[in-house]
Amino acid sequence: HAEIELGLTYFFTGNYSKAEKIFSISLKKSEKNNNQKAIAHCFNNLGLIFKNQNNYKKAIEYYKKALIVGEKLGDILFVAKSLNNLGLVEFHQIQYNKAIKYYRRSLKIKEDLEDQRGIAATLHNCALVYKNQGDYLLAFESMERSLKIYIDIGAQKEISDIYYNMGNHLMQY
Repeated sequence: HAEIELGLTYFFTGNYSKAEKIFSISLKKSEKNNNQKAIAHCFNNLGLIFKNQNNYKKAIEYYKKALIVGEKLGDILFVAKSLNNLGLVEFHQIQYNKAIKYYRRSLKIKEDLEDQRGIAATLHNCALVYKNQGDYLLAFESMERSLKIYIDIGAQKEISDIYYNMGNHLMQY
């Protein structure tokens, strides 16, 4: 776990090459020890690196590997996270139909788990897809649902993000 934390430190400081190296080493060790949970996290973290480098093909490859391992483990929350990450990559590639499919699958899991913060975040992601598809009504409805949840749980930063996006959304009219 210390290696993963070190890799994340490199990642968050923008040193992607060192982070990739650390995660790759950690992945090999985890595979050798058959530590499936660590393998899933290494795949996810490698996906993060490649997404941030705009290497979407490799990001999708690693996120799908993470998803498969998460499903095998029965780690439903990790599966939802992986689906959301896949949605983000598809969104960045302007593959809105694919993005919304991943987001909806993630949303269903988060609703089943009653993960309010996760539901709100995924609704917000869906709203951004709908907005970019030109479905402003559905975008606004999703933002409103997300905002209500964020207000209920007192998530101040997220509330301001929603208001910002709602303001931008209204400027579309």
